[in-house]
Amino acid sequence: MKIIGFTQARNEMDKDENLLNWLKCMDMCESIYIYDQNSTDNSREVYQANPKCKVIYSPINNFVNENVCKTHLMEKVYNENQDVDFILWADCDYIFDGRYLKNNFEKFFEMAEQAKQENTSISFKHTNLWRSCNYRRLDSLYDVSFATGRCSLWNTVGRKLRMPGNSGLHTSALPVNIGPTKLVDFHLIHRGFATDKQIIGKYDLYKGFGQKGWDLERLLDEEKLDVIRIPDEFLPEWYELKDDVDPRTKRKIREIYEEMKNANT
Repeated sequence: MKIIGFTQARNEMDKDENLLNWLKCMDMCESIYIYDQNSTDNSREVYQANPKCKVIYSPINNFVNENVCKTHLMEKVYNENQDVDFILWADCDYIFDGRYLKNNFEKFFEMAEQAKQENTSISFKHTNLWRSCNYRRLDSLYDVSFATGRCSLWNTVGRKLRMPGNSGLHTSALPVNIGPTKLVDFHLIHRGFATDKQIIGKYDLYKGFGQKGWDLERLLDEEKLDVIRIPDEFLPEWYELKDDVDPRTKRKIREIYEEMKNANT
C-alpha cells in the first residue's frame, strides 16, 4: 500500500503549531508532498527535519490560485511515484480520527485496502472545531460537510488524477476524474477555526481577496452559535487539549476583532 500525502500550506507553525499535529497524522504516508505558499515562519525548518516531506517552495503567496499550484504539485507526485495507490489530501490545519491512528495506523490501512479492492475513493466526515480543541460547530453551515463528507483519500489505481483548470478562492479542490467515492465513519477534524487568531486571520485574508457578505461575516457571527463536544475517542491519543472551554461561554469573537482593529488605528 503506497499512500502519498498532498497539501498546500502557509505559516502553519505560526497557527498553534498546526504543522506538527498534521505531520503526526500523515505519518502513514510514504512521502508527503507540500506546496508551500511562501511561509515566513519556521515551517521550512520543520519540513527539512522530516525526510518524508517533498516541498515546492513558492516565492509568493499564490493561495488564490490554489488549483494551479496543486496541478504543479500533482505533476511532481506522479513524476516521482508512478506506483502510488492513494493520494491523501488534507490541509495542514487538520487532525485525523484517533480511532484510525492507533496501532501504527492499523484501521486506516484496513480502510484503504478495502477501498483499493472496491476501486473507490474515500470521503471522511468533516468536523469544524470552533474556538477550542474539542468543540464542533453546528450552525451557519459549519457542519454541512459532516453528513456529505469530504473526499480526501483519492484512489489512483488505474487512473492519473487531474486537478481542475479553474482558479480562484474556494473553487473545487477535487480532481476532475476522481471516480466513485464512498463515505466512511472517519472524522476529519479541522482546526482552522480552533483559535481566535486563526479565525481573525482567515477573516482578514478572505476580505483581502475580495470576499464579502454572509460568506465572510459568518466568520465573526456567533449570534446563533451552537456547538457540541467531540467524544474523546475521536481525538488522537497524543492530542493536547490546550483549550477545552465551551466557546458559548466566551466573549464574542466579533467584539475581540473590533477591539483589536480599534487598537491598531
